[in-house]
Amino acid sequence: QRMQRAQDLRARLAIDLGPGLLNVHFSDPARTDELASLLVPLVPRCAISGVRLAVENVPATSPEDFNRLFELLPRIGSNGPTVGMCLDIGHVVAHR
Repeated sequence: QRMQRAQDLRARLAIDLGPGLLNVHFSDPARTDELASLLVPLVPRCAISGVRLAVENVPATSPEDFNRLFELLPRIGSNGPTVGMCLDIGHVVAHR
C-alpha cells in the first residue's frame, strides 16, 4: 500500500502541475504484475487529465519484460496512447 500511495501522490502532483508527462521507472522485472496493478488505476486518471504515463527502462529490464507489462496495462486515451515507454539508451547499454 505504501507504493500505491506514492504512485497516487506522483499522479496527483503531475496532474496538478500539468507537465503532461509522468515518468515511472520499471525497476524490478520480477514484480511486473505488481507494477501493472499499481499503474492500472493511474491510466484513466492520466488520460482524463491529459497526462501521459511513461515507463522507463532500467538495466535490469528487457524487451520481454516490457512486452509483459504492456500486455497488462489498459490502452485508453483520446489523444493517442496514454501509456508509453521512455527508452533510456544508457540503461539499454548497461542491460545485463
